[in-house]
Amino acid sequence: MMKPGCSPLLLSGHLLLCLTAISVLATPDVPAGQRPGCLAKCGNVDIPFPFGVGDHCALNPNFTFNCNKTMDGSMKLFKWNLEVTEISVPDGKAWVIAPTISWRCYYYASTRSMVKSDGWLNVTNSPFWISEVDNKIIVIGCHTLAYMRSFSYVIGCYSTCSNGNLKNGICSGAGCCQADVPEGVRYYSGNFDEAYNTTSKDRPCSYMVLMQKDAFRLNTSYVDSTVFYEAYNGSVPVVLNWEIQQLTCEVARQNMSSYACMSSNSECLNSTNEQGYRCRCSHGYQGNPYIKDGCTDIDECHENDNPCGLEICQNTLGNYNCSCRLGYYKTDGVCVPNPSRFRPMPVIGKSLSSVSTEVTSLVEN
Repeated sequence: MMKPGCSPLLLSGHLLLCLTAISVLATPDVPAGQRPGCLAKCGNVDIPFPFGVGDHCALNPNFTFNCNKTMDGSMKLFKWNLEVTEISVPDGKAWVIAPTISWRCYYYASTRSMVKSDGWLNVTNSPFWISEVDNKIIVIGCHTLAYMRSFSYVIGCYSTCSNGNLKNGICSGAGCCQADVPEGVRYYSGNFDEAYNTTSKDRPCSYMVLMQKDAFRLNTSYVDSTVFYEAYNGSVPVVLNWEIQQLTCEVARQNMSSYACMSSNSECLNSTNEQGYRCRCSHGYQGNPYIKDGCTDIDECHENDNPCGLEICQNTLGNYNCSCRLGYYKTDGVCVPNPSRFRPMPVIGKSLSSVSTEVTSLVEN
């Protein structure tokens, strides 16, 4: 949960202002379990429980998706107006395409007027929040100050082209700057400080976007044209975190009728930055912790690499054991060759040369 009472902070060109905190309560869960007859995929996207298409297939309405036929005839998965491209149960993440690009472009050749649009994303009153680890706030332009506004924060940065040193792939102040996403953000709105927005004939466009950081690479043409907006058609990849309910594991276990970690080989995780929980399979198990018997043993011995190296691997429930191969024995946890069974037998009191002489004499006689 976000804490109120923060003081203004300006460091390294990043503006951070904390406002009043707001907590969001989730709706109660219903018992989790198998959902026979439900879609396992929509297009090429897997739909793991607790998510589902239709209320009867999801853990509760918060996890309900729609599988829609799009203009090009393909089937795509949606939550609200957001296209869902991937869901991870182990990581508690969902990848979506969101309209988070804000832009200002001056059309000098045609209307000689400013055209603008503000991007936004709102996942309040839901199990989702914007991942502070996987996303960045990015500002593109010359002499451009832009900022993200949420219920509890305002954060942004200033981009300038004064030194003219714009480079493809480099976003560190010259034509492009970036800032970290605060923790626990569920609402985003991209805004510009108009006093700093000096788009011109030579540098007609400015952008501000929240998006998956690994999906962004600066192209210097972005500050000279509408290429950035057109490349993404107004919407960009964004990573969302999700949780089951805004209860801690300790509190959630007190009501086993709604406790979501159904598999016997699963464990409960408290959300890092939220007062909620999610589930994962126990160490040595894989699968879906939200389904009865959904977490199954991992056979480590038949993975791509033998965890025992050259030694013998024996799988056990949730683990594995290593034993030495033939001709080796274990000492201090390391397999070493067995000592040879045939050792030279020295003759006491005689040198090797004298023994050799006596053997030769016996053969001649």
